[in-house]
Amino acid sequence: MSCTKLNEADETESALLKEPKVPNSSAKRSMRELFVLLIHWAIIVNFAIEIIYASYMIFDVLAVGDGGPIGEAALNVDHEHMVTRRLYAIEFWLAMGGLAIYLAITEIGPRLSRMRGTTDTPPAK
Repeated sequence: MSCTKLNEADETESALLKEPKVPNSSAKRSMRELFVLLIHWAIIVNFAIEIIYASYMIFDVLAVGDGGPIGEAALNVDHEHMVTRRLYAIEFWLAMGGLAIYLAITEIGPRLSRMRGTTDTPPAK
């Protein structure tokens, strides 16, 4: 091999190393990645459905008066109805908090760390 062919090979290799790699392109995802993505979205959809269901139960099925907050009508509601409504409210807040924590761990945290990693590093000399 001549020296020019070696230099060309080195230049080609260094150009390939400098190209940014596209993470997780949809065409090249493995079955394992697709399974994990499916589970991830199933968890998010489950939380969302639970939040919607609890909201429906609180503000439509167990509504007092016009729906919405009870206000003064709380004095006239029987104990069992109030306890049931409060249990659904607790269920709502647990689902909302669970979704917030799950998204913070799986989505927001990794994005923030990637952003910090790209902006906090000084430029190369």
